[in-house]
Amino acid sequence: FVKPRCHRYFHCERVFSSANLTMPITNDLRPRKSLLLLGGGHTHLQILESLINDHQLFSLPTDPYVFDVTLISQDIVTYYSGLIPSVVAGECSITAAQIDLLTLCQRASVSFIHAKIASFDLEQQTVRLQTENREFSLTYDVISINLGSTIKGIDLPGVIPHTIRTRPLQSLLEGIEQFYERKPVLPKIIVVGGGPAGIELSWAIHARWNGQLHLYLISRRVPLLQKRGCRVASSVGDISKLKGIDVIEAEAKEVLPTGVLIEKKTGERELMEGDLVVWAAGAVPPAPVKLSFAPKS
Repeated sequence: FVKPRCHRYFHCERVFSSANLTMPITNDLRPRKSLLLLGGGHTHLQILESLINDHQLFSLPTDPYVFDVTLISQDIVTYYSGLIPSVVAGECSITAAQIDLLTLCQRASVSFIHAKIASFDLEQQTVRLQTENREFSLTYDVISINLGSTIKGIDLPGVIPHTIRTRPLQSLLEGIEQFYERKPVLPKIIVVGGGPAGIELSWAIHARWNGQLHLYLISRRVPLLQKRGCRVASSVGDISKLKGIDVIEAEAKEVLPTGVLIEKKTGERELMEGDLVVWAAGAVPPAPVKLSFAPKS
C-alpha cells in the first residue's frame, strides 16, 4: 500500500492495517465516501491526470461529503496501447510505452493497492482481492471498472504454451523482442486474427524485419475488415498485399510447436509451419467482469 501525499484540501494521514484499509485521519469533518478505481486503464489514467491538475476534484468545499480515492491494479507499470505497434516495429523502446501507476497515484494523492482483482459484487458493493500472501475484501460507495480485456481462444489446444498473445502487453513486447534478438534468417511468422489488432501487428512485424521474412495472417473472413466498409477493406487488402503479407482465409484449430493447424472453408485441414505464432484473435471481458452482473458491450 502507498500513502498519498497530503494537500491543502485533503489533510489526512492514511492508515493501513494488515487486514484492510482503514478510514483516513482527517481534519475535514464532512462525511467520507470511498471511490474505487478497478484497473489502470486509459479512463482511470485520465482521472489521475485530472486529480493531479486539481486535487479537490472530488472534494469541493461545497460538496456534502468527500471522496477517498483508491486505485487497484495487479500491475504497477501499465502500457500505452497506442504505442505498441511502434514498439513492435522497433521505432521506440519498451520503456517509452510504460506508464508508472504508482508515481501517478502519489502525485494525485490517490491510494494504490497492488493486488489481483478476483471478483466484485455490485449488489453487496464489495471487491475481492488477492495478493501473493492473502485474500481480502474491500467495501465501497462508488466503483469505476476499467480492467481492459483478455484474448479470445486461449482455451484452444496449444495456444498458451506455443504462442505470444496480445495480452498482457508486457509479455507480447518481451516475446517479440526476444525472438528478434535471436536473429533468425527469413523467419516464418504467423499472426492469428484478422481484426484491427492482428492487421496492425502484422504491419508492425513486417516493419521490424524490414520485409525480410515470410509473414502470414490467418483470418476467418477475407477481405479483411469488410464490416468497416468497402473502401477500408480494399485499402487494408492492398496495403497487406503490397507488403507481401499472405492473408489466408481459415480458422485456427490448434497450435503446435511447429506451427498452426488451420481449417479452411472447404473443411480441409492443413498444418501451417512457422517459427513464431502471434495470437491476436480478438478481445473478451476479463474473468472478474464475466463473473459479475455488470452490463457488457
